[in-house]
Amino acid sequence: MKNYDVVIIGGGLAGLTLASQLLRDIPDISICLIHDAKFPNEETAFKVGEATIDLGGYYLRELLGDEYLGREHFIKMGMRFIYTNDKLYKEMGIRNFPQKNSYQFERGKLENHFFSLLQDKIDILQNTRFLDVEDEGHFKRIHVVELSKVQKIINSRWIVDASGRKKVISRKYNLSSKGNLPNSSVWFRVKGAVLVDEIYPAEEDNPFYGMDRSYSSLHIDGKGYWIWVLRLSDHTTSVGICFSENIHQFDSLSDLEKTFEWLKTHERVFYDYLLKKQFSILDFKYLRKYASIAQPCISENHWALTGDACIFLDPVYSSGIDLMCIENTFIVDVLAQEKNGQDIKERMAFYNSVISDLVIAYSNVFDKMYEQKDNWYYIFVKYVVDSVFYFGSICPCFMNKGMRDFKNAKIIWDKIHKIYMEYDKVNSILKTKKFSENNRQNNLDLPRFINLSESLFAKINSYLTEPDNDLEKLINLLQDNYQVMCKICEYISSDRNLYDLYIRRDGQPEIFHTSWRYGEFFPNPEMVNRN
Repeated sequence: MKNYDVVIIGGGLAGLTLASQLLRDIPDISICLIHDAKFPNEETAFKVGEATIDLGGYYLRELLGDEYLGREHFIKMGMRFIYTNDKLYKEMGIRNFPQKNSYQFERGKLENHFFSLLQDKIDILQNTRFLDVEDEGHFKRIHVVELSKVQKIINSRWIVDASGRKKVISRKYNLSSKGNLPNSSVWFRVKGAVLVDEIYPAEEDNPFYGMDRSYSSLHIDGKGYWIWVLRLSDHTTSVGICFSENIHQFDSLSDLEKTFEWLKTHERVFYDYLLKKQFSILDFKYLRKYASIAQPCISENHWALTGDACIFLDPVYSSGIDLMCIENTFIVDVLAQEKNGQDIKERMAFYNSVISDLVIAYSNVFDKMYEQKDNWYYIFVKYVVDSVFYFGSICPCFMNKGMRDFKNAKIIWDKIHKIYMEYDKVNSILKTKKFSENNRQNNLDLPRFINLSESLFAKINSYLTEPDNDLEKLINLLQDNYQVMCKICEYISSDRNLYDLYIRRDGQPEIFHTSWRYGEFFPNPEMVNRN
């Protein structure tokens, strides 16, 4: 019987990326991965989670390289929002690809590639199902069963649950709880390319005229719902509807026929397009009240959770891979320090507290969001505020390895926590009846087309990796981003139109012009001057 350092339950994206990161950071570690199916997957696998945002894109590049991802998968042109509750559709997005790549991909194809890189470096037991685990001295005795019904016992120091919604470890120890979000989803994939330009053609007065908008993750927003359209390859597109059950009855979308009838009622233009194109439907799936949480992430009893087995809240910002990246990074650091003979109790306690903070912060991001998606001003404000929260805090922290050095991690997290607290003030205002009433006036002073390429939003995004792993520069960047969030709070609190803070109009907005750089409007003498 072979003894392993770690057994990973689950051969999906969470388990495969964790194994890859462990091998990269702890080359002499012994790993066994238990997978209840057999590779290769169908490239268009029957899974959800087919896009990344900035942090998730960074994480995949760190493991696979930009050359492979750019060659084999679609580089994403940010998020694009379409609003159709008025006679003319409205649109918000960027005109070009961001400086830092994120991706849209076929999950099966991506996971097959990870498997090809790992199969000769770790032990992978395919068609094998986890049964139970028990402590046996220094090791855990892990009981599994093969497809042939032969049972085996595997010894390991650590066990990590990457089994997705099966949650094998969290169910055993009764760790899981449903999130308090009332949101559910249905989705299907079609054979062919769903093209934004064919659904909502851009005329010459649209700043996105002449560009291929189908490379963006498309969000079609309405009262109590949003629809995703993700072009996964030249031959496959993913379409999903996320909705609040406080507003839309699940029974009205519980199968493919009902879903199309729902689209006919709520998004007639999109429905007519799908009907006209007669796409072949490849699959259909639903997931009710999908938010779920299991904590702690890492236990002193030598088990850990990652991916959907740990946290899944909402797909609106494709943040699942971000959270998986954070969980994996914490798990890898704990295992590396233990292997080096270090005490890991303080690290585990801190990392678990960070995950708890993130659960609270992200839950606040999504709370009551769907209920106001029938207002163009709210859609604009919510996205840009959430983006500054994201680009300004956790994203640059991990993209500059801010949590890799434990002695500095608490300093970094204190700076991020200040941004979270200010964001929470803003987000609390966005949920109030007063904001809902006032934003209808601001809505009248908002353009039909909003180009985010020349905005504070875009500037903050462009500085994500500017500190270049320098701790002092990262701290300065977080301090400046805190000041930006304070300025946003000032605008929202005083019922001022946030568009004037973010976007260049005929005049000069308060904190933006072409040579904008950190420290110019929020002076910070320690900040490095940028040309």
